[in-house]
Amino acid sequence: MKLNWVKKLDMATCFKIFRIENDFVVHGELEITRIDNFGNIIWQFGGADIFVSLDEEDSFQLNEDNIVFKDFTGKSYKIDFDGKCVI
Repeated sequence: MKLNWVKKLDMATCFKIFRIENDFVVHGELEITRIDNFGNIIWQFGGADIFVSLDEEDSFQLNEDNIVFKDFTGKSYKIDFDGKCVI
């Protein structure tokens, strides 16, 4: 194996990396980030607070065509794969 690149995608912590389409979505503490295979940022989404949950509930869910997550205050967010809020 060979390391091709290194990126800091969240100022605090990166919890998980998910594969979507031909890219990746990174669940960070402060931001949700979509990157390409070369680590280039396609978009980033920040909320009112950090993206963690105080209860045992998973605060991040990757669905077929959207991403649903909660911040520390319990506020829910739903964005599409273009990083835009879904109403």
